[in-house]
Amino acid sequence: MGSTGDIERAQAQHELCKEAFGSLTLDAVDLKQPGLRILDVGTGDGFWLHEIRSQMKDPESADLVGSDTSLIPSEQRPFEVPYNMRFLCQHPLEEWPKDLQGYFDLVHIRAALATMAGSFDAAVDVVARLLQLVKPGGAIVLIDRSFEPGAMAPADSPNQKLFKMLGNMFSSHGIDGTLGGELAVILDSASRKAGIEVSDVGNRKRPSRIGVGAKDGMEELGYAWLDQLLGSVSRAGKQADDPSVVSGGVNELFAQTMMEAKTDGFDVDWYAAWGRRRDHTEGLVEMPA
Repeated sequence: MGSTGDIERAQAQHELCKEAFGSLTLDAVDLKQPGLRILDVGTGDGFWLHEIRSQMKDPESADLVGSDTSLIPSEQRPFEVPYNMRFLCQHPLEEWPKDLQGYFDLVHIRAALATMAGSFDAAVDVVARLLQLVKPGGAIVLIDRSFEPGAMAPADSPNQKLFKMLGNMFSSHGIDGTLGGELAVILDSASRKAGIEVSDVGNRKRPSRIGVGAKDGMEELGYAWLDQLLGSVSRAGKQADDPSVVSGGVNELFAQTMMEAKTDGFDVDWYAAWGRRRDHTEGLVEMPA
């Protein structure tokens, strides 16, 4: 992640997701605690960490870590980075530093699992590695969307056609865009793979209203998200020489979807799954040799 468009889209997406769930952490961690250690995977510009810090009772005592497959220059971040916030260039499918094992009170990954993993098995591997970073009693939170590929039916609305097209684009590049809808299963499978028992498990599906019908202050954010999503998809599609982008089909469908948002509005769904690493050694799952 690095372009200005990606950063702006991430901020609009951040607000939409926060409004959908009503909380940045789904209440998985008590932000009143001192000395919190929090990891944000696929952090982008780090804005999620910045806002989490602003909600803490004792932010000065926290250790806030953001990771991504590439890091943006500090001058592109929309805030001044405090002394206790650091960023790691780290792919989640690779080994994490040993000093981070069992370190974090909260590990969070949002809207990054499909693109970073690509497949169900790889997503399980990613989450299994992340579980190893959670300290006993700490929590993990997974949040994502789901882009289902499929044929576009004449009766489909513009937004339904658009998100099917995006699902087809993901699929054509070997990426399973539906992983968001499988987060609970991924977390359970990752727990078994890592040999780490997870308790207080939950999952949730919540809509974000895009356009007409959105809550106060959210309507314009929905339009901004669509605009910025178009830019991101167009850049990626041109780089991959995707025919739907090269032919202009994506632009036309985005325009129709924007009109739908401004006349009728529609919902996009977010998915979340979470759990807590058991705080006792007898809770560990013994894996076969």
